[in-house]
Amino acid sequence: AGEASGTIAGNSSATVTFRVTIDSAVAGGTLISNQGTLTSTEQADEPSDADGVDSNGDQPTEIIVGSAQQLVIAKDVIVVGGGAAQPGSALEYTVQVTNSGAVPATQVLLSDDLNGMTGQATYIGGSARLNGSIAGVSETGGVLTADFGSAYGPLPVGATATLRFRVLVNNAVPVGTVISNTGEVSWDNGSRSAQSTVVAEVGAIPGTATLRGRAWRDTNFDNVYDNSEPLLAGWSVELSRNGIALLTRTVGKDGFYEFVGLPETRSGEAYELRFEAPGAGAGSVKLGLADSAFTNELQRISGITARADSLVNNLNLPIDPNGVVYNSISREPVAGATLRLVDATGTPVAASCFDDPAQQGQVTSADGFYKFDLNFADVSCASGDDYRIEVVPPANGDYEPGVSRVIAPSSDANTAAYDVPSCSGDAVAGTAACETQASAMPPAQSVAAGSPLTAYYLHLSFSNSDLPNDSQIFNNHIPVDPVLDGAVAISKTAAIVNVSRGQFVPYVIRVSNTYGMPIPDLAIVDSFPAGFKYVADSARLDGQPVQLEMAGRQLILRDLDLAADGQHSLKLLFIVGAGVSEGEYVNRAQVIHTATSGADT
Repeated sequence: AGEASGTIAGNSSATVTFRVTIDSAVAGGTLISNQGTLTSTEQADEPSDADGVDSNGDQPTEIIVGSAQQLVIAKDVIVVGGGAAQPGSALEYTVQVTNSGAVPATQVLLSDDLNGMTGQATYIGGSARLNGSIAGVSETGGVLTADFGSAYGPLPVGATATLRFRVLVNNAVPVGTVISNTGEVSWDNGSRSAQSTVVAEVGAIPGTATLRGRAWRDTNFDNVYDNSEPLLAGWSVELSRNGIALLTRTVGKDGFYEFVGLPETRSGEAYELRFEAPGAGAGSVKLGLADSAFTNELQRISGITARADSLVNNLNLPIDPNGVVYNSISREPVAGATLRLVDATGTPVAASCFDDPAQQGQVTSADGFYKFDLNFADVSCASGDDYRIEVVPPANGDYEPGVSRVIAPSSDANTAAYDVPSCSGDAVAGTAACETQASAMPPAQSVAAGSPLTAYYLHLSFSNSDLPNDSQIFNNHIPVDPVLDGAVAISKTAAIVNVSRGQFVPYVIRVSNTYGMPIPDLAIVDSFPAGFKYVADSARLDGQPVQLEMAGRQLILRDLDLAADGQHSLKLLFIVGAGVSEGEYVNRAQVIHTATSGADT
């Protein structure tokens, strides 16, 4: 039989009532079972459930013909205090037995064998109650018995006998452990019996589905989280069902995210998860392939099915970016940098050359990550060709244009391409991938610019012979230079203003850091006027003798580093030459960043 389709308004219900006539030839005691199905365009088919308990499946409605005794049993479980079942949680089980027949039921005996929980949960002694009382209840050898007949007599028509008891989940039980428990009822002098089973999964809310996973930077590319690998705390995870967005969660400091209390999926239904980095925008790219038992794509898991009482675990996102764009001075990640992959002539390759087309012209997020999933799907990206990475710093005026001069690349447009398939300078021998540096993060401020620990390549040769090992380079961290004008304050004073020929003149040059970050590779250049002569070996840096480089009428102090709040004092002594005529003479000092040639006077 069918019913005409229609629309059910939100927060409302519809009831369908119909009658049947039992055939006269049906023998007494025959069990008649009936189950209806709700169908809709938006949702999967939903069978009717006689006991209304999702955790034990959808039960048909049953009646018995004639005067035979008939009982139905339903079992449920909840977490005491609510929430998910966790190690140490108390679970409360309910076994309900209802007289669905036309005559009272005799010798009703409820039982539950708790031995199946051994090692998983322990019965809380004295917690069992039958219809709210300890009458008729006993526990022997792990078997819980509730004798309704001896305590209360026959079970009347339409009446219910309810057994409740509690167990404690063992503290050592791992998340994902399935605890199964079966209740049983016998009646009519033991001639009839029925069972009902309910499961609780550690980490899930009974009666609902839980989705859970972890997100981290997979530095060794094995899709298994290691304690030393960085976690993606703060990333967002969006949950949708059949294309309709439902909820969003944030990855915690432990790297985990969780969706609890979800309805189970029916036939034709599936959940989907999408991962996104903090601050990701239109130009942001996908940084890794998800890892799960379902359909895995770049920062996406689809086709997820989940039953009630289940924890669907290990819906993971291990990302493997090619590297980080970072500030060459502060060594912090840079957001807003644009990266392109171009061919040997400088022409950008087609967007279709990447598994994520947005990777051509990608813009870094707060973490500075970039990635090129090269797939060689276009004539502009042939296997074995040379490619160049072009980086445009953020357009906020805080960075110098072009390639870093503080930390020069190991290969660029003026050098031969670094051959990734052969990977002659692999920094991590234990992986199949080619790594420029051993560290998955940019070099620390303590690492000197130009050391092997700051190496990176902009001119590269890729191949499709072993994807992704020959088509990507990793830990290839790319620096960009901040604008350092005004980063250092400099002053110069003379102890004597009016001098005579042959007189000694002391000068003091003071430099201090106003940038707030350590600045290495500075040089102080002192330009003195004609007729003045530097007194050899008179220079003192912070009170200690120091040798200066002489270039014409310039004195140069090189290799000077300034701490974040550092300052230096350079004292010099000059003598006024006999040929100096009367007049005003200027002695000028500058501090210069050796790599960028930026100067403060």
